[in-house]
Amino acid sequence: MRIVLSFIAFVLLISCKKEANSLEIILLKKEIVDSSSIRFSYLQIKNEDAIFFKTNIFQEFLSKDTLRFNELPDGTYELKYLNIFNEEVINKFTLKNNTEKKIKIVYDSIPKNKLYSESLIDNMINGESYKVKMNGRGPASFYSYYKISMEKRTQYIEVIGKQKKRLELKDIDAIRNFESELFVIKSKANKGSFGRAYFEIFTENDTIMIQGSYGWNGWSNLMYKLNKT
Repeated sequence: MRIVLSFIAFVLLISCKKEANSLEIILLKKEIVDSSSIRFSYLQIKNEDAIFFKTNIFQEFLSKDTLRFNELPDGTYELKYLNIFNEEVINKFTLKNNTEKKIKIVYDSIPKNKLYSESLIDNMINGESYKVKMNGRGPASFYSYYKISMEKRTQYIEVIGKQKKRLELKDIDAIRNFESELFVIKSKANKGSFGRAYFEIFTENDTIMIQGSYGWNGWSNLMYKLNKT
């Protein structure tokens, strides 16, 4: 069920002159198969005078939830938050003359330029291989992995419990997206909260350890896509 959350920015209504500016912030997820809740470890909205909205880690939202603010005064505003990869995102904007402003936050998106630069699958040569292992935490600890190899300019995948198969373009896209997200999380590991899984990447020359980010379901999203083929 879609929920619309309405907030009145009462702190900004102290002025005797009321404005008709309004702001809507629509919360979305790029991964539509991921139905888990959205939790911002940090999100705030402010103008030149005050912070008038701030979340905490215990507040949960669903994709397509909307934060709505009415009767906002003219001025410059700033929206600042940490996305699911612990990247700080800042959006500055101006409201004046009865503006009706809408902003979309895609909680689990990363810049497109990082898709190719960060992923291992796009930087392979013939004869190379690497393995990504996921280790779950908690009372029922478990692990899973996939291994990618390149033979005669063709890429293959081995997933635990399944036979080796040739990768299709949609499989490569899914793996590229997962690996790019994982390396973005690694680069921001000093911020935000940790998730329930950690990852080990074994390449020809190195072993990389990465702690997952809270609320990130990259592994289950990837396995869902690979199993559809």
